[in-house]
Amino acid sequence: MILLKPLFIFIAIAIGILTSVTVTSVLGKELEWKSFTVTTESHEDSKSSVNIFNIQYRIFNGTGILQVPSYAFVTDIYSKTNGIFEIQIPRNFPYYNGKDGPSEREKYIVIENGYNLTSSEYAKTTSDCFFIYSIPFNMNSTITIESTDTLFLVTPLYGDKVPDYCMSKTMVPEFPFAIPVFLVSIASLIVLYQIKLR
Repeated sequence: MILLKPLFIFIAIAIGILTSVTVTSVLGKELEWKSFTVTTESHEDSKSSVNIFNIQYRIFNGTGILQVPSYAFVTDIYSKTNGIFEIQIPRNFPYYNGKDGPSEREKYIVIENGYNLTSSEYAKTTSDCFFIYSIPFNMNSTITIESTDTLFLVTPLYGDKVPDYCMSKTMVPEFPFAIPVFLVSIASLIVLYQIKLR
């Protein structure tokens, strides 16, 4: 009887591990976020700067491709059943006209197949770094998420100020390979200089 108790505990742990591994392998691809980069240009104090934002999205029970024409997020979804489209829009992505600063009121509208959805027809959460939308769809659908300020062509557009730790999540460095190339070139110069001295 004393040996049976550890055996039962071992079997329970093994079943738990196998179950979690099976669930992860089945759901792993379904839950994976896809990334889409969007380049915007801002003009402040006579200076022009280019920003590259990292937009993340995923589609449950369907496939689709995200496009971002003129600050709108558009996805054509192909599915034979119902599903959910989720997107994480960086809060520092330009979406409001900046006159009064960002407000708590809804700034984005959600359109599915040409019809405006009410806020009760989708879920929206806000974190320090992202606006996260979870939008149910019915079979093949086109979903658009667009700022109300871009609809009225109000410019310039601004994003929220986000904490520094959000920047690596919401933006892509303009020159992601600049630092490694710089370090390799310095190392090469040091090696060449040492060879020349010998």
